[in-house]
Amino acid sequence: LFGPLGDYLGYRRLILAGLGTAIATLLIFGLAPAFQVLILASVSGAVTTAAVPGPSLALAGTYFPGLAGQRAVSYVSGTAALAAIVGVPGLAAIGVVASWRVAYVTVAGAAVVACIIAFLGLPQSRKPYVPPGVAATIASYGPLLRSYTMRRLYAARALSGACWIGLLTYLGGFLTDALALEVGHIGLVYMAGGAAFFLGSLSAGGLLARMPARMIVVAGYATMALLMGIAFSARFGVTGTVVLITAAALVMGLG
Repeated sequence: LFGPLGDYLGYRRLILAGLGTAIATLLIFGLAPAFQVLILASVSGAVTTAAVPGPSLALAGTYFPGLAGQRAVSYVSGTAALAAIVGVPGLAAIGVVASWRVAYVTVAGAAVVACIIAFLGLPQSRKPYVPPGVAATIASYGPLLRSYTMRRLYAARALSGACWIGLLTYLGGFLTDALALEVGHIGLVYMAGGAAFFLGSLSAGGLLARMPARMIVVAGYATMALLMGIAFSARFGVTGTVVLITAAALVMGLG
C-alpha cells in the first residue's frame, strides 16, 4: 500500500505524514488514561512503522545512482541504530527519574525535531500523477507476486521482521530474568548493540560494498542466529552474553 502511495504523493510527503502520525501516537501514549487507549493508539503506530523506514530507504536508494545509492541505504539503515545508542538508555533514565509518560512525551518532542529536519532537508517530491485507482494499484503487485525471486525475498523479509520484533521484545525480559540486570544496565546493553549495528551497516555500504549482497545477507543472518542462540543459553555470564549480543548486532548490521 505505501509503495504506490509513495509514488503518488512522493516519498518526502509520505515520510512527513508518517512522522506526524508518530507525534500524535506518542502523545496519546504519554497521556493515555487507560490501557485500552494504548492498544488503539498502537494502530497508528503501525502506520508510522510502514510510512517512515521503508520510504526512507527507498528515497535514499533511488536518489543516488549505483554504489552511492547502496552506500546511502546503509547509512540510513545504520542511523536507525542511534535509537538504541542514545534513545534507549536516555529514555530508561527518564523513566526512572520521572515516569514512562514523560519518556513518551520526550520521544514525541524528538519526533517533532525529526519532522522539521525532514521538511527542511529532504528533496522536494516530484509532481504527483493521477492515482491509478484501487484495482490498478492491486494489479501493479501482480508481476512482483508472480516472480519466484520476489516471493522468496518477501518471505525472507517477513521472517527477519518476525525475528527482530521477537528479539527486541524478549531481550529486555531475558536480561532481567536470566542475568538479573537492572533497567540502567539493560539500556547500556542496547546502546552497545546499537553502536555495533551502526558500524556493521556502515561497513556494508563501505568496505563490503563491492561484495555480493546475497552472500553478505545470508552470512549475516546465519551468524546472528548462531551468536544469539549461544547468548540465550545464558551460560557465559553477564560479560560473555553481552559480548555475544553485541557481536550479533554487528553482523546483523551487515544485512
